[in-house]
Parts: sequence; C-alpha cells; structure tokens
Amino acid sequence: MSSVDGTPIRAALVQLFGEQSRAILTGADGAFEFDGLATGDRTITVRKPGYFSAQQYYPESVGEQRVHLAPNLQPIELKLYPEAMIYGRLTNESGRPLEGITVHVMRSGAKNGAGESLPTATTNENGEYRLAELKAGTYLLTASQSRMVAAFSIAMLPAAKLRTGYPTSFYPGVTDLAQAAPLRLTPGKKLQADLQLTLRPLYRVSGSVLGASDGGAVVVVLVSQQDVNPVAAATVTPGLNHFVLEGVPAGSYFIGAVQEPREGAGEQKTGISRIEVTQNMDAASVVLAEKRPITVRFRYQNVPSSTPAVPPRAHIASLVRTDLSMPEELFAAALVPNPENAAEGLPIALEPGTYHAVLNPERNSCVASIESGSVNMLSEDLLVPASGSAEPIEVLVRGDCAQVQGTISKSGMPSMGRVLAMPADGLRNGASTAADSDGAFRFQGLAPGKYFVVALDGADGLDLSNSGTLAKLQSLATEVDVQASAEVNVRLELKSLEP
Repeated sequence: MSSVDGTPIRAALVQLFGEQSRAILTGADGAFEFDGLATGDRTITVRKPGYFSAQQYYPESVGEQRVHLAPNLQPIELKLYPEAMIYGRLTNESGRPLEGITVHVMRSGAKNGAGESLPTATTNENGEYRLAELKAGTYLLTASQSRMVAAFSIAMLPAAKLRTGYPTSFYPGVTDLAQAAPLRLTPGKKLQADLQLTLRPLYRVSGSVLGASDGGAVVVVLVSQQDVNPVAAATVTPGLNHFVLEGVPAGSYFIGAVQEPREGAGEQKTGISRIEVTQNMDAASVVLAEKRPITVRFRYQNVPSSTPAVPPRAHIASLVRTDLSMPEELFAAALVPNPENAAEGLPIALEPGTYHAVLNPERNSCVASIESGSVNMLSEDLLVPASGSAEPIEVLVRGDCAQVQGTISKSGMPSMGRVLAMPADGLRNGASTAADSDGAFRFQGLAPGKYFVVALDGADGLDLSNSGTLAKLQSLATEVDVQASAEVNVRLELKSLEP
C-alpha cells in the first residue's frame, strides 16, 4: 500500500469482499497480507482518512479492483491519493481579519452548478479558513459576505439596508471572474491563498413584476451570474407588484420571480431576466409567464405482455433547460410513466425556454426516441413557447434492449479507463462506465442502433455537451452495430483525448 509518490502508508483499511470477506490495517511499511483464502475472484478496496482511493479520485475512469486468488499469487499494489488543501486568511483594507466570510472553490472552466460537490468554509474570528478534501486540479477561489441564510430560502427574509459591504471576490482579490487567478493543486499539495477584501458601495434594485395573477405571493430573487449564488430577495404582495432589493453589490445578475397558483387555479408562474448593476436601479422588471403544461405519452415496442414495461415511477429521462447558465436541477422535469396507465406520463409543466432530453437508462427497458412534433429531443433542443400550446412529448420505450461489453487494453495489457457508448443519432446522450482492473466493462439497457464506443485515459469531468469534444470522440471511437436483444463484445485500445 503506497501513496502515488511511492511512500508507504500505515494504518490504511484494506477490505477483501466475496467468499471469506476479510479486513486488515496496513503495517508501518504499508504491507498487508490475507492468508488461508480459497481460490476464486474477489474485490479489494482500501481507504484512509485524508486520502482518496483510486475509485474515489477518478470515479468515471476507475472501476473495481479485482483479485484472482490462486496459488503463488504475486503481491498486488494499491494506491491512495492524498487530499489537497487550500487555506488562508481574509482581511480588510486595514489588515484586520474578516470573520464570517464564506469561502468556496469551483473548478476552473466548469459550467455553473456543474461538477462534484466541493467544500465550503466560513472564516473564523482571525479571518482564517481551510478547504480540505480537494483533488488535484485547477480551481477558482471565491469569497462572499453572506447576506442570505440559505439559497432560495427567502420567503421570510427582511431586506438588508446596508450601504457598503464586501462583494463576491475571487482570488487574488478581484471582483471580475475573468480576472481571477487559477490555483493549481497536485495530490497532497497545501496551498496558501490570502485575500484582502475592499468595502464597496451596495445598491438598491427596485422595479415591477409584470404578468402576476391574483394567486399567491410573488417571490423575487437576485442571483449572481458569476457563481450562481443568491444575494438578495424579497416578497411582493399581489396587486402592488413592486419589489425592492437592498444591499446589492455592483455586478451581473439574473433576476427571477416565482408565483405559486392558488389551489386548482392553473400552473406556477415564473420569469427571469438579466441585469447589470452599477448604481441604484428603480426600473428593473420581470415578466411572469405561466409554466406550460405538456402532455407526455409513452409507446412500447417488443415488451412482453407479462413483463412491466418499466418499473412503477421509473425516472427514465429528464428534460433539462439549455438557454440559461444556471444549475440544471433548477430547470429540469422528469419523464415518468403513470403507474395507473403506462401509456400516459405523469404531468409536467415547463418554463418557457429551450430544453434537451437526458437519458437515465433502466436495465430492462431503453428509450429509443423522445420526440415533440418534428423535434428529435435526443439530438435537438425543444423550444417551449411563452404562449400557445406545446406539442405533446412522445417517448418510445423498447423491451428488446441490448448490451455491449468488452475489455480495454493498453500496450497489450488490461487497463482501466472511462468508456463511452454514444448513439449515432444523439452523441450527447452517450452512456458512460468505468472499466475494472481487468479492463472489463459492460453497458446494459441500450436501445438497438448504431453506437460509437471509445475508451479514454484521464477523461473524468469531460464536457459531453460540447460539439467539438463530441466530434473528437467520434473520430477516436469504434463503430458498433447493436441489434435488438443482442450481447455485443468489443475490444478497445485505450485512447487519449488531446486538448
């Protein structure tokens, strides 16, 4: 047992799973031994606080570590990756520590709200913070003065009337995300990053909400375009339709509003627009539009009558909004069959905007197509209009799903890696899996059709919505024709996706 730099690691927990499961701690030299085991295949894991296992470090590329027990088995080596850390101190212009400032990191180049969960810290009375459990990579460090209790928990928040404050800042102390300096971490690196924050004017943003009905209260929230964090919120009494947001730093924002309907009186109304705050604003506006109810229908092909088409309330696909750079979960709807009538979908309602479909494969059923009128939502975006009716969404589910399995090799030896299976008629809806230590991988629940299959080295965090990236992947991939109910075997050579 060793770290990635070869240093032995003591007191790491090694566990062997399968028949005769065992557990042991490594010794001072990092060594461990299980004896008295019967021959056969096992899975082995290792963990220790302050370290990541290879599977945790590269979840999209590294699968299970398999062990084939036999007489005279050679020693195996397991790796742990030490966590990296960013720490530092925040001060004001006079050098005094700033307490209660929220500090967090985001992946450089990542889309807003995308990626793994990353740590957040609050500065102590000495202005100090510490962000641990970080993997190697390039990060942007953000510091913000908390003016809201929690994101979108806003109905009862009083308006703050501060005239100066600390706007959201990025290391090394700038307020423009484009000027932020990236922090590069390697495994185990401890990086100090101190920031000096400067008091800036805070402004008032006021205006009107248009299109409100006689339903419930209207909630208005202001969200930073740079880090998608809410900075101010207010409730608006129906009939008055005027709002005032206090304590807003200069910057670029989304301003959004939501009105819940009275019981049985239509759909929720929402609206969102972009504003630039450089001074007090008294004429901001948000136009509410009712969410558009959309009928969802399911059709089934080659599904045995004795077998449920899909499990009750199975979430087999989502519709995700694409015209706003905000976290996907804020603007998504699940496509779920009605358990009482499998030909119908549970009702959905969408804000006006553009959406694409994201598949969530089921083992025994697969989505062959998602269409709305002439729009193929597996390869095209659907426009939901602000007025008029939206075309029904038709989902074709097949019961004769196929599977693709195989092995990855590198220089003739089995290799782990990330494997993608991308349908030719919708590359962005590719399935992903990690090969295990034998280089073995398997995809289940694939709709019949043509696929491009590729094995990649170091491809965690790949943006599969980028058309340029998809074109490169297609050029590296092996084309596979997948027939109904078939088991297709394929051997892949590990490829590297050049920047």
